[in-house]
Amino acid sequence: MPAALRFAIVILLFILSGSTIASNVSFLDYSATFYFQGQDQAMMLANAMDALNRYPDGKKASWKNPKTGTFGYAIPSNTRNQNGMRCRNLKIFNNAHNVAGEATYTFCKFGKEWKIPG
Repeated sequence: MPAALRFAIVILLFILSGSTIASNVSFLDYSATFYFQGQDQAMMLANAMDALNRYPDGKKASWKNPKTGTFGYAIPSNTRNQNGMRCRNLKIFNNAHNVAGEATYTFCKFGKEWKIPG
């Protein structure tokens, strides 16, 4: 195979792999958090931490930003000890500009902070 053809194939594969990587995160362009404004993100994170620290399993902790209309909630569940740490699942729901999204994450307490183990 001529060197020029090999080079063209490598460049084409590089371009295609880049667009594949970009398409894997493009879903965030249409998520509720994409439309967050002002204090929306800070309010959502504070609510999530409050739910993890103070709410019993199954109880909903809600938040709303009256300036933007964005709102959401967090519901902790499945509190347990895992590898010597306190862990909980947390369902997080958000709605911004009529775009809704939800996901459930596992958080574990490392010292005084809740983090997603990884």
